Amino acid sequence: MVIHRRIMEIGCAIAARRYIMRLKQMKPSDFPRGEPGWSLLVALFTKAMSLGELNTTLSAEELTESCFFIIRGVCYTWCMESGSFDLSATARVQLERFLSGFRS
Repeated sequence: MVIHRRIMEIGCAIAARRYIMRLKQMKPSDFPRGEPGWSLLVALFTKAMSLGELNTTLSAEELTESCFFIIRGVCYTWCMESGSFDLSATARVQLERFLSGFRS
């Protein structure tokens, strides 16, 4: 939600320019570990796994990384479609679909 709020605040035109700049620079970034919420999600997944709420052989870091890649894909698509859908709701649906495969 933090990421989506920031992207919606700046708007799809500016967010799209950011993606374009990153693609043109072809510089590796620290994504997703440098993104807000990384350590929080790792902690939440670690706890969920220890409580048996998630059934996976993946590490908490691997699950977190996949979630960030899904979120980035939704944000990219939102920009490509000129903000024509609810960014947060769509990201939530995609993450729920992904994570439902790991629930016990």
